[in-house]
Amino acid sequence: MNRQKSKSTFSATLLALIMGVSVFMAGQVWAAKMVKDPSTGKMVSKPVYGGTLTTMLASDIAYWDTYQGAQAAWINSYVYEKLAYGDWAADRSVYPFTTEYVPFDAYRGHLIESWEETSPTSFTVKLRQGVHWQNKAPMNGRELVAKDVEFSYHRMTGLGSGFTKPGACPSFIGIPWKSITATDKYTVKVELKEPNLSALPVFLTESYDCSWVHPPEVIKKHGDLSDWKTWVGSGPWMIEEHVRDSHVTLNKNPDYWAHDEKYPENKLPYADSVVIRIIPDPATQVSALRTGKIDHHWVGMSVSQVEDLKKTNPEIIAQPLPGWAESAGLRLDFEPFKDIRVRKAMQMAIDLKAINDNLYGGLGDPTPAGQLGKAVVGYRYPYEEWPQWLRDEYAYNPKKAKQLLVEAGYPDGFEVTYDFTSVPSPYTGNSELAQILAAYWSQIGVKTKLNPLDHATYQANVNSKSFSPITHFSETWNYDPVATVNIIHSEKSQWTASMAGKGSRDLYPEHHLLAEMAQAAKTHEEQKFIVKAADKYSIEQHWMVFPGVFPNFVAYQPWIKGYNGERQLGGGSFFGIISARVWIDKN
Repeated sequence: MNRQKSKSTFSATLLALIMGVSVFMAGQVWAAKMVKDPSTGKMVSKPVYGGTLTTMLASDIAYWDTYQGAQAAWINSYVYEKLAYGDWAADRSVYPFTTEYVPFDAYRGHLIESWEETSPTSFTVKLRQGVHWQNKAPMNGRELVAKDVEFSYHRMTGLGSGFTKPGACPSFIGIPWKSITATDKYTVKVELKEPNLSALPVFLTESYDCSWVHPPEVIKKHGDLSDWKTWVGSGPWMIEEHVRDSHVTLNKNPDYWAHDEKYPENKLPYADSVVIRIIPDPATQVSALRTGKIDHHWVGMSVSQVEDLKKTNPEIIAQPLPGWAESAGLRLDFEPFKDIRVRKAMQMAIDLKAINDNLYGGLGDPTPAGQLGKAVVGYRYPYEEWPQWLRDEYAYNPKKAKQLLVEAGYPDGFEVTYDFTSVPSPYTGNSELAQILAAYWSQIGVKTKLNPLDHATYQANVNSKSFSPITHFSETWNYDPVATVNIIHSEKSQWTASMAGKGSRDLYPEHHLLAEMAQAAKTHEEQKFIVKAADKYSIEQHWMVFPGVFPNFVAYQPWIKGYNGERQLGGGSFFGIISARVWIDKN
């Protein structure tokens, strides 16, 4: 009996020891597979290499060369690079990188090691040595040097290297460039005609269109970058294939120079390839995420899509991001919108809270705002500071709206056409919102003809300023505040708001003056004061019908690691630069 008891006690002790060792060993294995993300303090799976990262776009690439405009920035961000980016290793509680706006103090050198303001009208940048172009003709893997930067910026500013006409760069317009010169193999000096606070950040990274370093030999040989087959960048990805309205495939640059800022011992990129699927239909986008055909839905997923997705795939991560306003732009060079009373009536006819509750699931922000979003602290004119009379002009009041139309000479209302893209996009179209706005306007006698367009036609109309009196545009951006003001100031910009039709200086000269003053400001405090005044002016002028800020989501599969829902690292870098820094771990 005692022998049996001793045997049982021994067995129990042995079992406990075995289990303890197993738990210890499992913990050791877990620890070996996990690392701390220094930007969040959270434990994540250890970076691994390999696999294909699949993301999506709602429409195919309209054009490839950023010389033509900012929409080419998305695809450029995979192949080409900028002088500086937001610091990928930065504390996400301070710099979450979930909006277009990245404060200047979040930047670190990328293609450059450093920059220095040498005088109020000059600065220099020192290039990082050992950066090479991709090993593809005609660049053939040669080192990227200061002359390449000089060439790229001469092309975009029209300041030399055979270029006299600047690119479509709203953020460059108004900056008093004097010269951009490679003074030695790794140094570029920039001189200004007069001091300008925006010049340095815009030069380094903040221009969506123009602060990319492009390959001189390719442009000299082919004239531009409009053919993707000729592309040779310095970035992590190389375009392998583009099938129109289907997909873009990019393979890793095997000779890429950069390392992960969070884990400096790791060369980038982690994945072997990236596939960008072109999926116009929102339901198909959700289905592709649900079935694992895409790993990442970059931006613009609606509340209803997220709710539908979570019912079947609760494991998919849907992270809310700051949104912007899907506004209806009103052309000031068209009747009846020349009359501010009509513009006020169009705003007062709509119920912002109802739109937020019914369209955005109560997750948006119906608080009226202007050109700048809440992330741009200090530059915007916040609702809390609005006088009561201005608040009243953004409050739902259809009776007052009808009265204003009568006073303006439209007692029976009027007919008007509203342009937007048939494929939903926060920037270019939301047919459900358009129908809601049209229904509200019908209550005050405004008959709205909804005019859904394919993306190419919409973009062509915007570029030529031949769009309808009402056109879908975005505003309330969390973006560089001076550049935002300048976008509306510039009549050359493809992103210009609808009121910047032909002859816009005659329509709102005060705003043009404020934009020019913001560019010429001598201190940041002065610049903030002027930009805030410009934001206030646009709000008072009712250039757009503000429907509220929509809720924005990025959704991705749980096997995408090292990712915290970042939108971009500044200046239109988008997912291209981020995709090199995340990895796939399905285990």
